[in-house]
Amino acid sequence: MGRTLAPGGEHPQDFLQAVANGVALNLLGILALDSFRRRRMPQLVAVLLLGGLPIAILATKTRAVWLAFTGSLVALTITSPSP
Repeated sequence: MGRTLAPGGEHPQDFLQAVANGVALNLLGILALDSFRRRRMPQLVAVLLLGGLPIAILATKTRAVWLAFTGSLVALTITSPSP
């Protein structure tokens, strides 16, 4: 028995996988930013991680992940103390 397709032709499991990847990427970015701010991560590593993060988020091709990432950036900007 084959997998059933969603109305758009995608498999529902593909969407769930993209969301799980997006959540993991979002958490990785927050942890990298926090480690960089606390001076626990070298600057080069932080720049590479945080520079590639938006590309990885866009590569999920999932609007919900994009909105969650944007919301995280806004929340961090508002709640984080200025250095």
